[in-house]
This record gives sequence, structure tokens and C-alpha cells, in this order.
Amino acid sequence: MPSFRHTIFASAVAVAALTAAAPAAAQNGPCRDPWVSRAVREVTTEMRRGREANGRHESGECNIHLYGGRWSSYGELKRYVSAVLRTLNNHEARFTADGAFYMDDDYGNTEASPDKVRIVSPSGTTDGAGNRVSDNGSQFSGAIGLANGVTIRFSSP
Repeated sequence: MPSFRHTIFASAVAVAALTAAAPAAAQNGPCRDPWVSRAVREVTTEMRRGREANGRHESGECNIHLYGGRWSSYGELKRYVSAVLRTLNNHEARFTADGAFYMDDDYGNTEASPDKVRIVSPSGTTDGAGNRVSDNGSQFSGAIGLANGVTIRFSSP
């Protein structure tokens, strides 16, 4: 039968292990997929704008469907992330953490809430927050086609 001291010691070791693991999890970044967080951080650093992904879990730049939804290696993912972020930059477009989409254009600023955004990729269609949805392309007023076959469709109110 374990003694009281043994139980306290075992509990202290467990708490210490959990505390040590917490910073490692936080270093993965805001995205559910740590490779996406890492790739966005590395690509934006290469673009001289080093930052975390604009999103969290599966929203915004964390949405894996933005990068095709599948890749065979980290290098392939990083190439997709680079192409997507450079295309968005060229269009003066960006995502926010909640999956909203903003674009500066000749007619003013376009702002689309997450429910008015569709990420259409070969592996599925999601809204700006990363939720799987059906797509009726006719309800969207704008679109940006990406080199990887993904289309960002959006409509402002």
C-alpha cells in the first residue's frame, strides 16, 4: 500500500511533467496543425514580416484547406503557404483570427465575415472559420484563385 509521502511525491512529479509540457504546446503556434503554424511563421520571416498565423485552430491562415488540405512533406506545405501568402499580399488581402477576410481594392475595403467566405480546395470546401460547408458559387461577389487550385470566394454585406 503506497504511503502518504509516496502519493504526494508522485503527484508532484505529475504536476511538474504537465507544467513542463505546457510551454512546448504553446510553441506550436495558434493553428491546430503545428506544421501550418511553423510554415506561416517561417514564410512571413522570409518575407521580412515575421509573425504568427492570422487565425487559430482551423480559421483564417490556419485553415488547412487554404493550402490544398493535403501535402506529402513539410517542404510541399511550405511551398503552398508561400504561394498563398504572396498571392494574398499581391491582392492586398488578409485573414483575421476569426476567419474574416479583408481586401483593399480600387473601390475601397472589402470585408467579409467568416460565414461569407469559402475556401474551395480539391479536398473540400470550408467557410472562413474552417467549418465544412456546401458551396453555391453564385452567392459570392469576389474570388481569388490561388496557384495550388484553391479558390477563396467572398462576399461583403
